Amino acid sequence: METEKLESLSVNNLTYQIGDKKILNNLGPFQMQRTDLVCISGPSGGGKTTFINLLSGLLPASAGEIKWGHHDVKANFNKLDKLRLEWISIIFQEPRLAKNLSGWENIILPLKLSGRMHLFNKALIKQLLDTLFIGQGMTQQELDALLDMKVSRYSGGQMQRISIIRAIISLPKYIFADEILNSLEPELQETTWQSIKQICREYKIGFLLITHNTYLLQDTDFTKKIIIDKGAIPNV
Repeated sequence: METEKLESLSVNNLTYQIGDKKILNNLGPFQMQRTDLVCISGPSGGGKTTFINLLSGLLPASAGEIKWGHHDVKANFNKLDKLRLEWISIIFQEPRLAKNLSGWENIILPLKLSGRMHLFNKALIKQLLDTLFIGQGMTQQELDALLDMKVSRYSGGQMQRISIIRAIISLPKYIFADEILNSLEPELQETTWQSIKQICREYKIGFLLITHNTYLLQDTDFTKKIIIDKGAIPNV
């Protein structure tokens, strides 16, 4: 129980505003454990993406409390970079890869930056590559050539698949994902989602997903489903 508390994410009375406009208003309480699979939905512009940017320490909160275990995110905002590599991976709606690097270099980049190459898991990477590429009709030779290629030459769907693999193989405590299946081919969306859930269960990674996808919203595996509208959520 004590370990769960030390590795939980919590939010209380969270506010974020730009000028006089409050994007999030006194949001919370919210708590998430590493065993949780959380879905966030709600109208566009309601504050969902802002919430995960605050929760991951990419934006400074105007007021309120965010904690990664015993770490106070607001109080330590300017010293989070190294800690974030251990705690959180983010998969953005629009892939954010290093365009001058190859697919393979992008995949292992977080492990290199965090000095955690000892976590390199060949079997896990193969499992993900098989699901996201080989399983979609690509030969091993074609995949090897793709991974050696700079991602600036990739399609949007290929870049998002690399983003998903990169987020998972660094084995963070939590992954935040913003509409990540939209750029994938329809036939790949379900297999990708099922693979993500299975891996997160196996490696005890908490997963928070923003989505409007009807198929995903009906998933009964979510431990929490939250609606954010006009910068607020009900108590969860």
